[in-house]
Formats: sequence, structure tokens, C-alpha cells
Amino acid sequence: MIENAMQAGRNALQALYTDTADVYRVDEESGTVDFELLHSGIPCHLSPDATPVLTQGEQAAQAQSQYTLYCPPETDIQEGDRLTVTHKGETAEYDVGAVFTYGLNKLCRCTKRGVL
Repeated sequence: MIENAMQAGRNALQALYTDTADVYRVDEESGTVDFELLHSGIPCHLSPDATPVLTQGEQAAQAQSQYTLYCPPETDIQEGDRLTVTHKGETAEYDVGAVFTYGLNKLCRCTKRGVL
């Protein structure tokens, strides 16, 4: 009974996964800091956490955008990975921070790369 409820919950969440992600990870064997494609076309949902906060320093002003990526719990995404996510027809790169795996889904805290 509980297994059926968990599967129903996972199916309901997966219906919301209208975005796709490609996962890149540093190739530690080569000794370089090149990211290599690990997985592509992962169904997911990207959600902004809050309005970007503008920071001004000696360089140009930057606004870091924080996001949460939701995907199936078995998805191989780790802290330090880089994602290329297509969300509502637009593609952008994100750095993965903390990753939390639950029974129904996986949550990945992400920061959008680049200046906004």
C-alpha cells in the first residue's frame, strides 16, 4: 500500500518535469579542470528560489540567481557538477551546490553562471 502511494507521488511529480538537463562532471583522471558530459536529456523542473540580489564591488555589478532543480531521486547529480538546463525554451548553465535525495525526488541547489 505504501509502495503504491510512493509510486503515485513520484508519477505526479514527474508530470511536472517539463525541463531537461545535461550533467557535466570534472574528469579527475585527466588532471585537468575540464567538465565532461556525463548524462543528457534528464527530465527535471527548474524553479527560482528568490529574486537575484545585486552585488557591487570593484568589478562590474553581478546578480547571482539561486535555483532549485527537481528531478527523479535516482538521477546522478552531485555537488560540484555543472548543468546545462533548458527551461521554457531557454538554455543556461548552472553550478550545483547542495544536493538532497528523498524518496519522491532529488533537490539540487544551483547558481546560474554568468552576469545577469
